[in-house]
Amino acid sequence: MTGEPGVGKTRLAQDFLRSRGPWLHLPSHPGDRDVPFASAARNARARLAAARNVELPDWVRRELSRLLPELHGAEDLPPLMADTDRRTFFLAHLEMARRTSSAYVATLNDDVHDYDAATIDLGAFLFAHAAAQDGPGTMPRFVSVYRLGELSAAQQTAVDRLVDTGVAVRVTLTPWDRGDVVTLLRDLPLPPGVSEQSAVDELAARLHASSGGNPQFVLEAVRHLLETGDEFLSVPNGDPGSFAALVQRRLARLSSRALHAARAAAVLGSDFTLEHVSDVLGLPIVDTAGAWEELDAAQIVVGESFGHDLVAQAVLTGTPDPTRRLLHRAAARVLLQYGAPPARVARHWQQGGDDRQSAEWWIGAARAAEATLRPVEAAEFLEHAANAFETSGQPERAEEARRERARILHSEAAGA
Repeated sequence: MTGEPGVGKTRLAQDFLRSRGPWLHLPSHPGDRDVPFASAARNARARLAAARNVELPDWVRRELSRLLPELHGAEDLPPLMADTDRRTFFLAHLEMARRTSSAYVATLNDDVHDYDAATIDLGAFLFAHAAAQDGPGTMPRFVSVYRLGELSAAQQTAVDRLVDTGVAVRVTLTPWDRGDVVTLLRDLPLPPGVSEQSAVDELAARLHASSGGNPQFVLEAVRHLLETGDEFLSVPNGDPGSFAALVQRRLARLSSRALHAARAAAVLGSDFTLEHVSDVLGLPIVDTAGAWEELDAAQIVVGESFGHDLVAQAVLTGTPDPTRRLLHRAAARVLLQYGAPPARVARHWQQGGDDRQSAEWWIGAARAAEATLRPVEAAEFLEHAANAFETSGQPERAEEARRERARILHSEAAGA
């Protein structure tokens, strides 16, 4: 399922799946693209959590432990060295998915545009085997959601191939028309003077024109009207900038503590917890919990995540550059303590303006990518490292990283 940001893809998919039985949410997060198999690791944990009593063969646990350290036994695994190693690794994921499938009828693979390339390759493998299987213990159905026009070329090719061969069906959502907006307004407790039919029709027309019919933009504008009574329609054109402006108005009514918590969470971006947010801000967890309650009451967050990724983007956009860089550096230090993948730590150092730190972590990311047979990503990380070494006054290290990158690309070309 695809469509523009905020058009309601995830909500529709969730409502559909609820009508079919138990299902499993497998979301991606901003920042996953940097880390090979980041989404795959999260998805594997979700599958295993949904079927806690499942017993995995030793070989499956051993292969999954490459991504899930909690499954690691006494044996130190060598890196993946050949295509046969990668196939065994992929087959372990397939076997795990089959053995956990009795716990749910389908999975919702959400925000696939944020999936890393390695997870996309694994997903294509699982899709292909799911389509070829019948009977008990087979793979559940997949529903994948992604933003229109935001898949990588490789991702788009993989999706198109599945659709063209009849394995998948593509559903494209479009914005609301004016009648849809009228229907929404009639169900809401509008302020006096706006609830009359003629006023509703006029408001719907103006809302539709200003939002472009984007449901998330419409809802944000209506929320602003209900909370403040302001004529929010001075914000034009229904583009991401106008949505961000509406969210900024809501953020302006928060306490400084809640605003700081929202900004720290937006900077963390991927798999954050309240403990992460507390550590980034250097606050006691109780203080962060109080700030989070305020954010929840303001409908900025739901549970331990943002209410919508557009809201998270709006928070990040509204964070002043010096504050954002400071928070990125704090995030890098915190994620170090939690054992985050090196590429994620490197990106935070980079966005925090510390190239010397980021360079070393890009080198670590390249080594990790090589260990899982991801030469393209390893080469990309080495290029990041070389640039960071260069800008931090280490030309010899930059040249060393570029030589290593050339070696990897040569080996990849020779093996193609």
